[in-house]
Amino acid sequence: MKDNYPITFKQDEDGSYFVWYEDLPGCMADGPTLEDAIRSLQRIRKTYLALAKERGIEIPKPEEISCWGIRKFILPRDLAKKIISIAQEKRLSKDKLVTQIVEEWLEKYSSNKYQKEDKNEK
Repeated sequence: MKDNYPITFKQDEDGSYFVWYEDLPGCMADGPTLEDAIRSLQRIRKTYLALAKERGIEIPKPEEISCWGIRKFILPRDLAKKIISIAQEKRLSKDKLVTQIVEEWLEKYSSNKYQKEDKNEK
């Protein structure tokens, strides 16, 4: 199986890395460098998938995963502070607030009105 599952990673205080597949519960590894951790994770994934198949556990293909997410991304500090402040003010999680912002933006910019304006600008 081609490895198209998104990999999430976290750098520990000692500089080593912890990596995992969000869509394959329990499939995780670590290593002194990100590259080492990913290589370990890929070896573990092969065993994970073989055991799942042997035990009759259905594993979704990457393209069948119904929820896609960016677990971590880097924002400018001032923007991150604004998101945190607004989330606290509205009593929402940061994830929920960002999801709402993206949904509103997509709704606004995928409307027919925007598409017509975009064509007129070209």
